[in-house]
Amino acid sequence: MKIQYILIPLMCCCNLLFAQSNVTRPSFKGKVIQNGSARIDTFTVQYRIPYASVADKLENVEVITDINGNFNFNLPRYEAPAIMVIKPRINTKSVLLYNGFFFEPTDNVFISLFKNNTGIIDSAHFTGVGAAKYNLIAQLSSTFPTGLKIKGISVSPPENLKNYLDKLDEIVNELQEYKLSLVKQGGLDPQMEKIITYNFADTYSNWLVAIKYWYTKSYKGKLPERELLKKHFNAFKTTFSFPKDPAMALAPAFLEKIAMRESLDLVMNSTGDSISLKTLYDTLKAKYTGYVREGLLANLFLAGRGITNDVKFQSSQYASLFRDGAKLITLPVLKTLMDYQLKTLEGQEFFYAKFTDNKGNVFDSATLKGKVILMDMWATGCTWCAVFHKAFHQDFYPLLKDNPDFVYLSVGTNRQVERWKEGIASGKFTAREYINVYTSGRDINHPFPKYYNVQGVPFILIIDREGKIVSGNIVDAKGAYRHILHALNMPKQSE
Repeated sequence: MKIQYILIPLMCCCNLLFAQSNVTRPSFKGKVIQNGSARIDTFTVQYRIPYASVADKLENVEVITDINGNFNFNLPRYEAPAIMVIKPRINTKSVLLYNGFFFEPTDNVFISLFKNNTGIIDSAHFTGVGAAKYNLIAQLSSTFPTGLKIKGISVSPPENLKNYLDKLDEIVNELQEYKLSLVKQGGLDPQMEKIITYNFADTYSNWLVAIKYWYTKSYKGKLPERELLKKHFNAFKTTFSFPKDPAMALAPAFLEKIAMRESLDLVMNSTGDSISLKTLYDTLKAKYTGYVREGLLANLFLAGRGITNDVKFQSSQYASLFRDGAKLITLPVLKTLMDYQLKTLEGQEFFYAKFTDNKGNVFDSATLKGKVILMDMWATGCTWCAVFHKAFHQDFYPLLKDNPDFVYLSVGTNRQVERWKEGIASGKFTAREYINVYTSGRDINHPFPKYYNVQGVPFILIIDREGKIVSGNIVDAKGAYRHILHALNMPKQSE
């Protein structure tokens, strides 16, 4: 089963992370170095609060240069390093410059952005207070020197797996030693060295991604090759890892790789080539402590990190484990998000709200009590909303439409009523035979999406006859149909 994850605004955060409002914020000035005629450039700076789950959305700062390419912006001041990315806009689309950076409270940095021969911003140089870590990360993100035997580890399966595995440890060690030497030359404090190493200088994770891809994709069903991969992984999994450290909690990309590593280790060494969600949860809970464990558990439940096709998923088990894991979360930035997600778990009371129908009348969803409800929030123009609707309406709605105990509550979220009605008329996002209502022009500020903290659509819930959630945050039509059948087959309270 796939899970869609609820996002929360950045302002829901830990007070301990903020300094006083009258203290200087991280400050950035810069210039886009023009190759041709002067022009105004735009780019986006995105950032996320320290310790936040990868399910938490990145906040945006839109930056516009003057005609000479000059710009400036500030970021919030946190008491711990936080992640940021710079995305130049090319033909109305944003592209990632390097792999992101860490910013700190005292940063006062000048950024020189350089354009290539085609006029695209593709490199940068940093000066000022705190600039060393930015230049280091940029260097780590660039092509390695020609002196190295190999510039990276490709996930493409090698021509001869055994021969390649025989020399892979040498390749990994050479790449890792090179990256660590760059970090040591950066002149940074010990904690920042660790965080950058984990997030941007971790060749061990490149090795892990390749092994995982080969084992689960390239050589799936090929026992001899998978045995070679298992033997290699078990031989080097301890060597190709870092000692546990609290600083890992501040490296979001690294936390994701920890979950991947633990999941792959369990799957590879299981007797049945698959594991239960509880096995993965128990492993993360037992092996890690502090904020690292909190980050891993939050990412597991909020973003599915570690959950693969080889991890057996049961919604009832998920709900039980979620509630247990939520007790271990102390960081407010994670706890707030977990509390919102808790509202969508199996067995929770559904929040009945009032909407507006296509005649302008108030529609109270509480009138649907006693029926099994598929509640689908969507927006005109939403690609994934259209994907879900097409699959469900074509393959599963015909099997349910004549059942008097089932209703499809279709909730449009467009701010303009005309735009919502366009979506209905198009047939791409909903069907006229559904109960079509909308959020009264208030989009995510309507009481219903605010209650569930909906930050993206589609947002889909299945509710039973008693007003309890059967399953939350569904994204695939087949999964929705399976849960609807389960709810329809549940005995009525009067029976």
